[in-house]
Amino acid sequence: MTYIENVFLCMASPLLIAALCMGKRQRKFFLFCFAGMGACLLSAYINTFFVALYKADTFAATTEIAPVVEEVMKLLPLLFYLLIFEPKAEQIKNAAVITALSFATFENVCYPTARGNVNIKITDSGLPLVISCSIIFYLSYLISKQIINKRGLRFRAT
Repeated sequence: MTYIENVFLCMASPLLIAALCMGKRQRKFFLFCFAGMGACLLSAYINTFFVALYKADTFAATTEIAPVVEEVMKLLPLLFYLLIFEPKAEQIKNAAVITALSFATFENVCYPTARGNVNIKITDSGLPLVISCSIIFYLSYLISKQIINKRGLRFRAT
């Protein structure tokens, strides 16, 4: 196993234990946490596949391939949830935010370890970048949720 799977197991195992200890109402929360982190893990493999397939350079991989793959992978668990369970609008919003936050959390945990530097210090140049990215990602998700709550999700039955 490579390092990213170890990080996934270290993050998912306490969540799994917590999910088993919590009641049935909270299990959806943990399920979407696992779905978001799993989507992040799978998107790393799919990104690598497409980069090798198209022989893309670093710039093309980070600006063209990665954003498309990551957003599609975030959408897949939600699409499955929408098509199979037909949830209410409030449940859709919560599922989307939890999936996106867990995706971003797993991505931000794996970013500093990508270079093999697990002993990150305050003086390292990568740590301020990771912290600022984390804050920006979380704020954008919270702002998006507030916009959705204010305007509301409207679905028309056809």
